[in-house]
Amino acid sequence: MLVDGSLLDNVPVKSMRTLKSGPNVVVNLRSEDIRSDAVDYAALPSRGRLLRHLLNPFARRLPRAPGVATVLLRSLMVHRERLSDTLNAEDLLVAPPLPEDVNMMDWHRHAELTARAYNHTAKLIEGLRAAGHPLFR
Repeated sequence: MLVDGSLLDNVPVKSMRTLKSGPNVVVNLRSEDIRSDAVDYAALPSRGRLLRHLLNPFARRLPRAPGVATVLLRSLMVHRERLSDTLNAEDLLVAPPLPEDVNMMDWHRHAELTARAYNHTAKLIEGLRAAGHPLFR
């Protein structure tokens, strides 16, 4: 079993092919296209305003913008290949649908996402088995 390679090879399908023959099962919990955040950059405060905001508990709310952790995690995915370009016809891509409001930092939603992924994958396997997919021969 090979797991997410992140920086070097996000989904090591090529490495899997050198290690074994036959179909590969790839689970992808991210959409092919990374959603962008709508940020009003003109509304972002200067360093001085930000410092005053941090010191004043009654200050106006800051405009919504991605946090540091989100920016760092997204930067790890900049050079990743599209999964659809690396898989063969016999490979199996499992991509459970995720709620629109979920993001990379929603670790507290793991039970909900696990249940959704399990139900999606069980239905997918049932359909592929009935269709005679090479993985189930």
